Amino acid sequence: PQPLSVVAMSVPLTRFGEVDVASLTPDDLEVSTITLYQRESILHRGRQIAVTDEFICYAIKGGMVRVINRVDASRALLRGLARVADMAFAPSDAEGAENEDVAVIAAVGPDGKLIVWNLESSDGTLEPVELLQVDEGSPTTSPDAADRVAWRPGPAEDDVRILASVLCDGESVSAWAVNLMQEGQEPAGVHLDAGGGAVRDLAFTPDGAALVIAMESTVKVIDFRGVRARAVLDGQVATLRAVSVLSSALPLDSVRPVAPGVLLLGAQGNTVLALWEQASDGGAYKEA
Repeated sequence: PQPLSVVAMSVPLTRFGEVDVASLTPDDLEVSTITLYQRESILHRGRQIAVTDEFICYAIKGGMVRVINRVDASRALLRGLARVADMAFAPSDAEGAENEDVAVIAAVGPDGKLIVWNLESSDGTLEPVELLQVDEGSPTTSPDAADRVAWRPGPAEDDVRILASVLCDGESVSAWAVNLMQEGQEPAGVHLDAGGGAVRDLAFTPDGAALVIAMESTVKVIDFRGVRARAVLDGQVATLRAVSVLSSALPLDSVRPVAPGVLLLGAQGNTVLALWEQASDGGAYKEA
């Protein structure tokens, strides 16, 4: 087993990419250990750590997520999954918005479950509130599949956001409408026609206009332009289908939209990277 060390730095992790590293002093990079524990030496395709300016979350044994408030050091455990396959915080709304301080995290497991919590902290007490639980009832068994969660970027619509998930060997690819302020809500979503094959990864474009889904040798782009979160919540959106498909000669592991019309594909354990660009007329993608 390999030890996992979770640390805190004086530079906020969510803003580290904006820091001029060359200008930092040793004091700026002071590191303190939060925890150190033994874990299984296995490949984790999904994210095992998620952070915001206020919270640090990391997966531990038993399918739990440890949550630590970075301000007052209060702690909590998120339960309900057999094992954490992936997790992500919902995007923060702009400063001044009614829900700008809301911290919502989604986690998915290989047991066919998706759970979303709102992290509420006051007077030194951290109390997670379960907003949504989806149980597809079928575990992921294929070693090539990867359970994933991805929040759609952009501002919330009347406290409602869209969350995409992959469950059950990639056979259940859906977009859920999540009310960030409502506890114990019933699942409301739309199925995404990703076609056959195990889903390896998925990600929204930075503008939220499309969801990109990577399978073993193909990538499909689902058009989300004009899709409103409130309409998904009210059941007014039918099945969404792929508007663009590209093929890869190598087995894919990951996909990331890095610029408008540009995808970064990872293959062979992400040791091989390739950029694909969309035609200027919005047509097919080609390797750059």
